[in-house]
Amino acid sequence: MHIYEFSGLSQVSKSNEGLCAIVGHATGCIAIANSRPALLKDIPLFLISPVFNYKLYFLRRLVKLGLHADLVKKYANRFSRTYSSEYKKLELAAKLARYGDISVIAHDESDTECAVADSVDFCSRYPLTKLLVTSDTDHVRIINSESVWQELKSHLNYDDTTINFTAEIINQ
Repeated sequence: MHIYEFSGLSQVSKSNEGLCAIVGHATGCIAIANSRPALLKDIPLFLISPVFNYKLYFLRRLVKLGLHADLVKKYANRFSRTYSSEYKKLELAAKLARYGDISVIAHDESDTECAVADSVDFCSRYPLTKLLVTSDTDHVRIINSESVWQELKSHLNYDDTTINFTAEIINQ
């Protein structure tokens, strides 16, 4: 099993069996959804804490930087002006609609950066997508949650219990 990490987007593959999945966390899910459909054809997607409301996510991240309030306001205003023309086309839900058979979305109920309700709503509209809701792992720690990686192994029918996805990603 090989895992390649790039810009919040991971590709997990087992080449000798042709088994492959694309795994993304947070904004990495947006990168997945905005890639060419041919790249994702017939490949299971595993989205962890996806960002469905990029505008709100960006503004929250901007505030968390701890910059002077005037500077935050200036950047927020600039972002809001260009959102409709530039960033709105990246919105996750609209892009994922073409992948109605997305495999799994994992989201923590205590996630304060991305609302779990957005994932629940998406999965209710696309019932072929399985929703895994964790608790007490928040937005960041969910990526290291053993239950999330066990779900990926289970979903891919991968029986090798010796593989540690988290360790492979961190060691890259």
